[in-house]
Amino acid sequence: MAQQASPTSHQGDGGIIDADVKYVRVTEMRPDGFVAFDFAIGEPEIYVEMLLPQDAFLAFCEAQSVIRLDGEDPNAHADFLWRLRDAARAAAGESPVSPMNPIQNSDLSKRSN
Repeated sequence: MAQQASPTSHQGDGGIIDADVKYVRVTEMRPDGFVAFDFAIGEPEIYVEMLLPQDAFLAFCEAQSVIRLDGEDPNAHADFLWRLRDAARAAAGESPVSPMNPIQNSDLSKRSN
């Protein structure tokens, strides 16, 4: 008998993706108080880049019951580290965020865990 997908799952090529599992990876703590982060549903490798004020980010993480990926090895996804904001900064003659230390302020990870 075929496995049935729930309303919050999707049968993809690699199996069922659980849309109830959500991931967040902080990529930058900006000096203006905004948090740049990746948000993924079901698969941490497929994400959107988001930007929220710090308080809104913390509320978002709590409301979505996210799994934080901030503690990962920064080189684990080195081939994916070039982001749209990096291209925009390069085009403007600015330096992109360092892939070795994308989180400028570790205080956020202490507050939200």
